[in-house]
Amino acid sequence: PQYAWAGKFSEGLACVWKDGKRGYVDTAGKMVIQPRFHDAGRFSEGLAHVMIGGKYGYVDKKGKTVIQPQFDFAAPFSDGLARVVKGKGWGSGGSYIDRTGKVVVRPEPARQWTNYSDFREGLAHVYGYKYSAYVDKTGKKVIERHDVPHAGGFSEGLAPVRVGAKWGFMDKTGKRVIKPRFAWVTRFSEGLAGVDCSDSRDSSTMGKKWGYIDRAGKVVIQPKYHQVFGFSEGLARVRVDDQWCFINTKGETVIELHDVDMVYAFSGPLARVEVNGKWGYVDRTGKYVWKPTR
Repeated sequence: PQYAWAGKFSEGLACVWKDGKRGYVDTAGKMVIQPRFHDAGRFSEGLAHVMIGGKYGYVDKKGKTVIQPQFDFAAPFSDGLARVVKGKGWGSGGSYIDRTGKVVVRPEPARQWTNYSDFREGLAHVYGYKYSAYVDKTGKKVIERHDVPHAGGFSEGLAPVRVGAKWGFMDKTGKRVIKPRFAWVTRFSEGLAGVDCSDSRDSSTMGKKWGYIDRAGKVVIQPKYHQVFGFSEGLARVRVDDQWCFINTKGETVIELHDVDMVYAFSGPLARVEVNGKWGYVDRTGKYVWKPTR
């Protein structure tokens, strides 16, 4: 199949762009939702956000509209809720909706949020000027840390947090359980988190010493990569120089990819790859199922 653009598979479907509109194909390449949207996102929890008539709503996997187009911004569902905006910018009407489209969490009238994260494990990170907190699905503040404006979403009970110029992790009580000592980190996935062990005093190492730690903060996959991503279905994509590959949780290379500019995580049997601006898909042996085409 030839499309102007193709997204990665999520829940068995991938968004594609054809003749100026977006639709969805399955892993066999069959068009299951005809291209009719001006914009469209990935499926998550059975729904995808799509733009119809200049506004975002949500459709199911049959293409049926289940939440009417009414938002100026919409994000994928996460943990049962989705971030949406009515108006210009978060401050003008940002909130969280449930699967019926009902607003269930909104900012406190006296507290201006400038940004919100997706809900993960029951909590979302909300922040504004000199303000940082985590709220639950009722909007109640569970963790409020004015001294920690830079933090990420929870995954496997831990969230990235930056103190000064270094990143570590905190638990759901706000306690820092892995000391901030890394130049950068990823979220935990399948028990491991990517960490940048670069020495800020040595510019030659910056961004070239990524490895993985366990939940105790111990380095279990040595820092030798230039770029890493989280584990998914037992595999993580990593890069050294221009060479991409997939490793397992032991740090063993299991799939080597040659002459690939970018690769995305596996979703089921397939992973999306980019070669010279063209998109294709490989299986778990690294063999092309769809060769890169425009």
